[in-house]
Amino acid sequence: MTKRVTRMFIQLVLFVGSFILMLWLITPLIDYLFANSSRGVTFSINILLFPLLLVASFLLTTLIYEKLEDLFSP
Repeated sequence: MTKRVTRMFIQLVLFVGSFILMLWLITPLIDYLFANSSRGVTFSINILLFPLLLVASFLLTTLIYEKLEDLFSP
């Protein structure tokens, strides 16, 4: 039971970390690309990309966790 809880906790930490990292990288890029547009346009694009960020964070979390699991498996 504790191994499963530890695994879920590690995956949760990886997910939140990867989501924050991608949000931190993508948001300024969108602001730079659409600097000539109004603030509402950049906000709308950020909102539209939110589901994509969630999916990408999940995939990145899965990839990192599998690599860590392979690295530390006996």
